[in-house]
Parts: sequence; C-alpha cells; structure tokens
Amino acid sequence: MTNILLGLLYALKHSKTDPLSPQTKWNHVPQSSQIPTPTAPRLLEAKVQKGYYNGERVQILPTPHTREKPSPHRVVSATNQVLSVQRIRNKNYHIDLAREDYYQTGGEAPGLWHGTGAALLGLKAGEKVSRDNLHNLMDGLSPQGSHKLVQNAGSGKVIYRNRQGVLQEREREIGWDFTLSAPKTLSIIWSQADLRTRKTVEKIHADAVKKTLDWLELQATTRRGKGGAKRESSKLVIAMFPHSTSRAVDNHLPDPQLHTHCLVMNLGVRDDGTTGAIEINRLLEHKMIVGALYRAELAKQIGERLGYEIGAHIQEKGEFETASSVKKQGNLFEVKGVKEELLEEFSKRRRKIKQKLQERGEESAVAAEVAALDTR
Repeated sequence: MTNILLGLLYALKHSKTDPLSPQTKWNHVPQSSQIPTPTAPRLLEAKVQKGYYNGERVQILPTPHTREKPSPHRVVSATNQVLSVQRIRNKNYHIDLAREDYYQTGGEAPGLWHGTGAALLGLKAGEKVSRDNLHNLMDGLSPQGSHKLVQNAGSGKVIYRNRQGVLQEREREIGWDFTLSAPKTLSIIWSQADLRTRKTVEKIHADAVKKTLDWLELQATTRRGKGGAKRESSKLVIAMFPHSTSRAVDNHLPDPQLHTHCLVMNLGVRDDGTTGAIEINRLLEHKMIVGALYRAELAKQIGERLGYEIGAHIQEKGEFETASSVKKQGNLFEVKGVKEELLEEFSKRRRKIKQKLQERGEESAVAAEVAALDTR
C-alpha cells in the first residue's frame, strides 16, 4: 500500500502544470480541430460528435472471443479500468482482432514484442508479432518452434501430483493478459483532438505502458531443481497489442478507450540462458503496484508534455476498481476540463454494465466482472 500511495503522490507532484491562467478566456469550441494542443488551453466545452474521430469512417468488425469465467486474479472496473489481469485462453483472439482492424480499416497497429526475454530469443523490441511466433511461444516452444523451452511444451497439458500423491492432468497455462487502460477523459481528448495531439497522447500511453512492463519484468522469477526448490530471476517475453476503443454496445460506434493488451508468455529466460515457466503468483502479488506505476508515469507525462491538469476521480456507487480500499476518492485520476456531457456520451459500455448490475440488484466487484462478460 505504501508503494501505491508513493506512486500516486509522485503522479500528482509531477502533474501540477495547469494551462489555465487568470488572463485566459474560455470559449465554446465546436470543432475538434481546436481541442487543446501542447500550446493551447484545455477544452472546457465541445459538441459531441456522433461519428467521432474527426469525421473519419469507422467500421465495426465482428470480434472473435471466448466466454471466460471470472478469474480470481482479474482486477475489475466497470468504468475506469486501469489494470486487468486474466488468463489467455484463446491463442488467436488478439492477433486476429489486430490484423482484421489493421488491414480492413487501417485502424489499430499490429502487436509488438517487448521484454528482455523476447530480445534474448531473437525478437527485438518493437518488432511486429507474427502468428507463428506467438503460437509457438504460447505452446512453450522457441519462436521458430524448433525446440522446447519449458516442460510439457507443445502438449497443452501438465501432469502433476495432487495432495494425496495421485497423478492428475490439467491444461497448461499459456500466458496472461495484463491490460493497461488510460483514464476515460484522456481517451476522449484523444478522440476529439487534432492529429498532432493524438500522436502525443498515443506516445504518452505507450511509453507509460513500456516503463510499467520494464518494472514488472524485474519482479519475474522461475523455479528449477527438485520440487522447484531454486527460485531465479528471469526475463519476460511480452506481446503488446494497443487498441483505441472499447467493445461496441448494441451496434453503436465503440467508445474511445486507449488501452494495451500486454500478453505475458508463460516462460522466462534466466541469466544463464536457460528457460522455464513463470511464477505467475509472484507477478500477481504486484498487480496493484503495476496499476499505480502506470498511473504515475501517465500523469507525469500528461502534465509535462500536454500541460493538462489532473484531478482525483470520484467513483460512483456501483463502480468498481478492485477492493473497497480503492473505492474512495484520490486513488485514480482524470484530466480536468472534459465536460460531463462528453463523458456520458462516450460511456455506453459503462451504462450497459451498470444497467445489468441494477437488474440483478448486485454491487460487488465480482458481480461487475460477470456483468461485463455478459454484456460482450
């Protein structure tokens, strides 16, 4: 908790820059091209553009996905999700989604490799993710599929002994999706801004994601030896898939929501070059800190590179971040100056989830996650 508070204090400390001055007069700005740039004042008012993205055509594509039961490791938020973690169950989902959108609409960028482990396996940082390389790594094989990197590689199954000493079989974990999401207000500014500001916002988000993943890698470990007695630090192999919208709701245009799916492969590269399965529980122990570090870096860059002021996000009843300790004001932030009408217009998925919760008379974080799955 101390680390989380330090991260948030760091964010606030470095994000005091406010382009608002006593001499500044705020006028109604109806055109998105006039939304604030690094040298212009913040937007206080703007017309909602029904076909946003500055009039560019947006095509809603069918997105293949599997229905998954809520994972106890997942961090859930119905509206202001910062970090979510869930098991990867569909090897094709992220790369299919990125490929279809990129080639059919010119939208999302393809996946990119990240992590020292990826580089040690011959996948340079920033190199595009190929389907074959991704599948091989998820199966515990080398990127080219020529040799095994972990036990039970390629089989999809793990043999283990239960507490009674009986051999049993279960599906092998192929990896985990750490998804980092920007505050809704920043996503809205991005969606309505000119090209220069958009690129800056995208770069801020991407840099914050990479720095957060670099810290996460320092926590990664694998085990080896009899009974896994020896724990060793390891380098991660990560495939990053950036996206700019949330899921579409009831055939409406999707809401702007900058986020990156960071697929952490279930294998790590040790200092001596050997490889092994990742101790995922070690990473999950730090998930709250991971979210705080991302927010801190994002807030710092928003102030330094865009000149926008941030303020605490006040969660409403029925909105969930993780546990009760983060339901209070001050643990999340938003960019100041975005009108409530814009927030409401571009929060269709939030309204859908809240509606589902109200129908069920539920308010817990687990209930919010189930509602999120049911509204896909």
